[in-house]
Amino acid sequence: MRHFAANYIFDGKSLIKNSLITVDNSNNIIYVGKENDALIERPKMIFYNGILSPGFVNAHCHLELSDYEKTDEKDKGLSHFISNIISKRNSFNDNKKIETYDKIMFDNGINLVADIVNTDKTIGIKTKSSISYLNFIEISGTNDLTIDDKITYAENLILKFKSAGLSAFATLHAFYSASQKLYNYILNKSDNNILSIHFLESEEELNFFQGEHNSLYHYILSINPDFTKLVNNISNLFDLIDSFPDTATIILVHNVKTNKTNFKTDKNKYYCLCPASNLFLHNELPSSDFVYNNLDRIIVGTDSIASNTELDVFREIKILSQKYQDLKLIELLQMITSTASDALNNSEFGRFAVGTKPGIILINNIDLINLKIKDQSYITRIV
Repeated sequence: MRHFAANYIFDGKSLIKNSLITVDNSNNIIYVGKENDALIERPKMIFYNGILSPGFVNAHCHLELSDYEKTDEKDKGLSHFISNIISKRNSFNDNKKIETYDKIMFDNGINLVADIVNTDKTIGIKTKSSISYLNFIEISGTNDLTIDDKITYAENLILKFKSAGLSAFATLHAFYSASQKLYNYILNKSDNNILSIHFLESEEELNFFQGEHNSLYHYILSINPDFTKLVNNISNLFDLIDSFPDTATIILVHNVKTNKTNFKTDKNKYYCLCPASNLFLHNELPSSDFVYNNLDRIIVGTDSIASNTELDVFREIKILSQKYQDLKLIELLQMITSTASDALNNSEFGRFAVGTKPGIILINNIDLINLKIKDQSYITRIV
């Protein structure tokens, strides 16, 4: 049995001053301290300056793109980025680099990752990883005549992941890259209780759904000359999402142009922000109103090395703290702990609860007077 104490314990929901966490020899949480519990000396107790937190949750990642070599993607827009990814996908196969980024995420305090998957190349890495992964098998296709082959490929990939003891869920890539038949398949897939879908990440995508024949429209048309949009306007787009059953959690990723008021309800929806990626690709983040009005539903992801320089959700909330300066430290930390684990329906992570092993990390060099993240704040893994 060991006791880890600090100026504050963040238990996933709140900050507890001068408190401690007790773990057994298998690193299971056996006690979550109350305020000032750390002021009483205990055998095998270590006191840290800073905040002890559960391991973080990365709510959106593309681990298999960790060996992608960026060229001219910055500020070129969504269609240019997608085109580069598709054209280069078969030319990068550095599994050592992917394995390195898996370790880097763990060192950065991440214990749970929602990962977007297109191939089986990460299976071996994930079976050996210290991180727990939820794998979203992504399907895209705008041609109903060929979508059956893509669905079959995805279902075989799901079987491969599950045979390796890994979770796997089928999901749409995005609504602009889905045919009616593909949408119906996902809508009616009874074992899909979580979906993770790229959503309204740029002005380009918004204009596409508003009927503009822009670069995204013409790029999709170049792939499929018989392309027909899944919806004809923004209102129809939000109706599609509301059509999913209430039992399915819908994680919408990016949300630079999302207006929640277009939904009939948001009780089964979470909004994942990827700030570093959005700044790289479009130099834009969601509106302040959207962020401040949805704090109980906002989670955070890193996206991929194809559009980021690091896979570090703590860095992502630093960016958010600079952009949205009224965000409280507790609100930022909840985005990468308990709110994210709730979105992923995984109560083992993102909070200190007796009987769980969420990991323990230390947030160093924090402003403990004003409870603010500083540029110089950093993470050390404790357990």
